Amino acid sequence: MLKKEIIKINYNRYETQDKVILPSKLTMMDGYWYCIAFDVDKKRVENLPV
Repeated sequence: MLKKEIIKINYNRYETQDKVILPSKLTMMDGYWYCIAFDVDKKRVENLPV
């Protein structure tokens, strides 16, 4: 997040998938951690549970 670089991650919520994201913020909501990031392929901001 400090370098503002696009990264590729292996994300597993309901199914495993590769995501290309630009992370912008790590935050806690209701006791859970989330990475707020721009999804390059979907062209939208997402809240990704960590």
